[in-house]
Amino acid sequence: MSEPSVGPEYQAGKVIQLQILEGSSGSLAMRGKNISVIVERVITETMSPVMQVRFHDRLAILKVYDRRCGTYLRECHDKHIPCTVQVEAAYQSFLNSGAMGPFLEEMDHDEVTSEFPRTSAEIRQGPDGIARFEAALWRITDRHFRTEAEVYERLKDLQGVLIPELYALVRVVPTSASPKQDYQTVYGILLQHIPGVNLDDIIEEGNPARPTTQKGWTSLIQQAIDATYEINKRGVILYDSAPRNVVVEASTFQPFIVDFAQCFFKDKLIQEAVDSGVAGQGWDGDAEFCETAERFDNCSAVGRSIVRRLRDSFGFTVEVRYPKAGELLRDIKRQRKPEAKINEALQRVGGSQELGTSHHEMDEPLHGMAVVAGKQL
Repeated sequence: MSEPSVGPEYQAGKVIQLQILEGSSGSLAMRGKNISVIVERVITETMSPVMQVRFHDRLAILKVYDRRCGTYLRECHDKHIPCTVQVEAAYQSFLNSGAMGPFLEEMDHDEVTSEFPRTSAEIRQGPDGIARFEAALWRITDRHFRTEAEVYERLKDLQGVLIPELYALVRVVPTSASPKQDYQTVYGILLQHIPGVNLDDIIEEGNPARPTTQKGWTSLIQQAIDATYEINKRGVILYDSAPRNVVVEASTFQPFIVDFAQCFFKDKLIQEAVDSGVAGQGWDGDAEFCETAERFDNCSAVGRSIVRRLRDSFGFTVEVRYPKAGELLRDIKRQRKPEAKINEALQRVGGSQELGTSHHEMDEPLHGMAVVAGKQL
C-alpha cells in the first residue's frame, strides 16, 4: 500500500491562517497582522493551489506557492510524485545538513552555463534524488512567488482595471507541529475576486454568462488582446499567455489577465544581455526585447484559438486587431523611463532572513535575449 501524502489539504471548508507581509490598504495594510480565510472552493492546483476564499465577509482569491502541492509541479516522467512522510523526512535531513545553500548555487551555475539545465525530474533520478527533488521544487515555487509579486508591483496602474487588484502578500501561518525553518515557509498572494469564468470556458455551450452576438464576442476578444498588449508595453512578457489565463467578469464581460508566475522583465533581460556580452556597439535593448516579445506573441496566444473556436462552433469570423510589427517598439520608445524602485515592496517583504536567503528571479533572457529566456523555463 502506498504511503499517504502529507502537507496541507487545500479544500473547501478549511480555515487557513495567513500573516500579512505587505498589504494594500485598510485592514490589510498592517504588516505582521494575522487573518483567517475560509476556503470556499479550489479553482486549480496544477502548479500552485488557487482558491476562492472568504474573509471579513468578502471574497478573494488566494494563491499559495507550496512545493508539496501541484499536480503538474510534482510530475516526474508523467507520474505524480506525492509528498509523503518519507519525502519530508529526507528533505528535513537535507536542510539540517546545510546542503541547501550549495545546492542552490549549483542550480544557479547550471542555469547560467548549461544550454539545457537539468529539470527537476532529472534531479530526482540522481544522487540524493528524493531530497534534491524537493529542494528543486522549493526553488521553483520561490521564484514563482517573487516573480508574480514583482509583476503586480510593476503593473500597479493596471490593478483593478486589466488585472486583479493585489490585496496582500502573505505567508501561511504554520501549525504548531510544522517546522519553522528556512526553505519551508509557504508564501502566497491575496487577490481581488473576479466573478466569472475564464475565456477558454466561457465559449462552452450552456454557459449563460457569455456574449450572445458576433459584435459582443469581437469586443470581448479585442479587449483581452489589448489588455495583454498593455502588459507588454510595460516591459513584461508572459511565458504562459493563453485564454485560460483571462478571467471574464460575468456582468460586464470585462477581461482580466491573471497568472504571472512565469514572466520576463525588459530591464532584466537587457541587463542579462549586457552582462553576457551580447550587447555590442549599436545594440538596442528595447528593440531586442520587442523581438523576444514577438516570438512569444502573447496577444495571438490569447486571441487566435478563441477566434478559431468561434468559427468552428458558431460559423462566424471575429475580426480583431493584433499589434503590427514594430508597433511595440514604437510605443515603448514613446514611454517615459520608469523610476527605479520596482523591487521596493519585495525588499520590504524580505526583511526576514528566510525570504532573503535566496532571491531567484526570472531574470535571464532563444536568440540573443531569447536564448536566455528559454533556458530559464
